[in-house]
Amino acid sequence: MHRYAFSLHPDEVDLLSQLFEDELDRRHLDRDEGAAEELAAKIFRLYQSGVREIDDLRQKISGS
Repeated sequence: MHRYAFSLHPDEVDLLSQLFEDELDRRHLDRDEGAAEELAAKIFRLYQSGVREIDDLRQKISGS
């Protein structure tokens, strides 16, 4: 399996963190739940795949 370097700028980290926190609140999840970890992974995978707009990210994770 190939691994690729992927780095984030601080503003990107802030964007993804805020989206994650908003979704935790919306879904009434605690950070230590498995569902929260899955959500974080999905957000990151989508971002890595090129989904960069917050509204697009929200739409894609809304069914999770």
